[in-house]
Amino acid sequence: MKLTVYDKGNSHPAMTYKGKRVVTVNRDGTIYLSKVLTLELGLKPGDRVCVANDEEKPKDWYMFRTDDEQGFTIWNDARCGRFSNSYIAGMILDAAKVERCAGFMVDKEPVESGGRKCYRIILANPIPKGLRAIRGKVL
Repeated sequence: MKLTVYDKGNSHPAMTYKGKRVVTVNRDGTIYLSKVLTLELGLKPGDRVCVANDEEKPKDWYMFRTDDEQGFTIWNDARCGRFSNSYIAGMILDAAKVERCAGFMVDKEPVESGGRKCYRIILANPIPKGLRAIRGKVL
């Protein structure tokens, strides 16, 4: 038998996803790319990204680097990559059926579309963010 032991040190959601490829989306419009994801995509402040939705599969969302001036500019933040757009954030959270804020894993391997490497944002298992548990209830 090979047991994985969970304790206070490794069972908090923030610890479970630390060092992973995660996009965190807030209803206020701020979209954070984890430091790992930012580094893997080679994003620096001033670089641009776009977000895309598959019209044939409305729950499939993607992001990709772009040189287009219409792309969202990555802000100067030493902790992570981030940009803001409340319309896109709202559509992603609505598709995932999340009320306020959640993180989403991002596929490691991109898919090619229109000559771009697009990374799928996995909406199936949202990672709750910013929730407090009191007496067993999530507020």
